Amino acid sequence: MPEWHAEKVLCDTRWDGSIPVQLTPILQYYGLEWHFVKMRQHGVIITLGKRPIIFLNEDLPMTASRFRAAHELGHWILHSSRIGSNCPFSIGDEYEANRFAAALLCPKALFTEALQELQDGNVNFYDIASRFNVGKAVIVNCAEEIAGV
Repeated sequence: MPEWHAEKVLCDTRWDGSIPVQLTPILQYYGLEWHFVKMRQHGVIITLGKRPIIFLNEDLPMTASRFRAAHELGHWILHSSRIGSNCPFSIGDEYEANRFAAALLCPKALFTEALQELQDGNVNFYDIASRFNVGKAVIVNCAEEIAGV
């Protein structure tokens, strides 16, 4: 379950409960290096020896880069045995990495509070996306996946 793994990552890395979730200390905790480069893909994770490296498309907006970095971390956490192999990730693997990324960047308890504010009319989807520093599509997916809306 990707959401459980995302919560475990937040716990293991001693996340302070603030949003937006800071990815740098989390990536460092797992020994992941990351670089912004010119590339066609949004992002990719590879290993050089045993060292995991995430490459992110430098042309993506920061919200998309954050999601992609969390997505690639999800592959590292959920599918690390397949990184660097000749076996590409399946559609199911990609879906799991997306769910992991959404749960990591929009922790359930805080996201549920934000949804309550939305229902009360105090904020809109853009306000929530800004608060969590993710794109609006991530907020919509979190509402569907994480909160069951």
